[in-house]
Amino acid sequence: MSNIFDLISEQKSSQASKAVNTSLLQKLAESIKDKKIALAGEVYGPSEYDPNELIDEATPKRKVVVRNGKRKKIKKCKSGFKLQGGRCVKIKAKEKRRRSKGAKRGARKRKSKSASTERKRKKSMKKRR
Repeated sequence: MSNIFDLISEQKSSQASKAVNTSLLQKLAESIKDKKIALAGEVYGPSEYDPNELIDEATPKRKVVVRNGKRKKIKKCKSGFKLQGGRCVKIKAKEKRRRSKGAKRGARKRKSKSASTERKRKKSMKKRR
């Protein structure tokens, strides 16, 4: 591709029509995009950089699971994201804090009930012998 400045000077000298202006802008945008990708490739390394990375964060992965003896398709987001309206959205700090507190509370409850659960399990196993 020729130099961008050459294209601009050609456009000024010939006083091109609106169609040429749009094509010039498209070429310019294309060139900038190519430069950004090349730059990002240099910074991140060729294997680490993915130009569609932002798109991948928003799209959930589809997974087939078995529930109640039937196959079911579910959507799953990567960690730090939640499914909202069919897209993966970043979980806010406030919600993370609430979930963390809730998980700790649930763990305490499960731990406190585990002794009685174990006792009942033992009792039922005695009856089955």
